[in-house]
Amino acid sequence: MKTLKLLLVLLYISLFIGCNNENENVKAQLITLTSEENDKVSLLYQVASPDIKMEFNNLFVQLTNKINSPEFINISNPEFLYQSEEYKSLLNFCKTQGRQDVWSILIEKIFNEQEPFIAELCSMIFMDITAENYGYLMDEVKAEWAANCYDENGNYINPSPQQNVKNYVRKILATIDSSQLKLKLL
Repeated sequence: MKTLKLLLVLLYISLFIGCNNENENVKAQLITLTSEENDKVSLLYQVASPDIKMEFNNLFVQLTNKINSPEFINISNPEFLYQSEEYKSLLNFCKTQGRQDVWSILIEKIFNEQEPFIAELCSMIFMDITAENYGYLMDEVKAEWAANCYDENGNYINPSPQQNVKNYVRKILATIDSSQLKLKLL
């Protein structure tokens, strides 16, 4: 488990490596879901079990309460959070569920959560539960960014772990067959 966590942290850090930024014009990249990708996320959510959605939300509330507790409020090292029982419970729950049961909730938070730390937390959980089967897609995301780290105006595109996770999510969504999800709704 520690090895996987270390690999995920190294992967998250490595998202910053690739291009040399010699251009003073730096910009962030806005990454959103396409209409088709949003439809897939909606389908994933529709086929998810209501009981599992409720349990996820309960565990997530427990984790956010822990994050906002006096014990954690002033800690800047996320490793303490990853060692908490609340985080471990949520992560283990997510790992034991089918993709449609938790992916849609995590993806929605990754793309729409207003609190950056919560979006990053959901990104880490999503990476953790998908890395074994889809980690190669993150390698593709990093390679694509390294090959295209400047926009058409010569502005450097600042890589951020959150943006790379969003691109990773989009690649995973591209592997999902919507017609199979629709059959589950029938």
